[in-house]
Amino acid sequence: ANAAAFAAFGGLAPGMSLSLKFRAPEMQALLDGIVSGTVASDVVDYTEKLPVERTYRVSASSVGHATDLYVLVFKDQSEARRIDRMRADFIANASHELRTPLASIAGFIETLRGPARNDPAARDQFLQIMQNQTGRMARLIDDLLSLSRLEMKPYLKPGTEVDLRQTIDSVIDSLGPLASENGLVIE
Repeated sequence: ANAAAFAAFGGLAPGMSLSLKFRAPEMQALLDGIVSGTVASDVVDYTEKLPVERTYRVSASSVGHATDLYVLVFKDQSEARRIDRMRADFIANASHELRTPLASIAGFIETLRGPARNDPAARDQFLQIMQNQTGRMARLIDDLLSLSRLEMKPYLKPGTEVDLRQTIDSVIDSLGPLASENGLVIE
């Protein structure tokens, strides 16, 4: 074992079976297949839970023909998995952020068709709110498209300057009502 493997998994006493070190079913199946000779090489995903959860893509191969030598290569996939989880969370949050103004707009449309049908003041107020919510959705979609372009070309610097004060004010305006509902103040 090399230093990185020793740091990740600790030592292995001479003669100790790898099956005792890696108890997960997927590792047991991988090791059994390689050691028994039924499989010349194989790949599995393996998650080490302690001391910190790490996920590895493990490639195993026998070395040479009819020998008791095997090579296991552990490729740490933890960061990629973390990014995948973050991406899924982001998509869920973005979906929620789109649903919120849509629900608001749908509610105002229903109100305008019903109780506020003949109330010009309410109609004007609701139309203004609907316009604001539509703008909020458009900005969110623009942000999503910008993020998508950045992910496709992560090496490119932004071509324009960003007015940080305006961005912060926009975030405060957007999140202010939600923060207030939860007893928070954004300054």
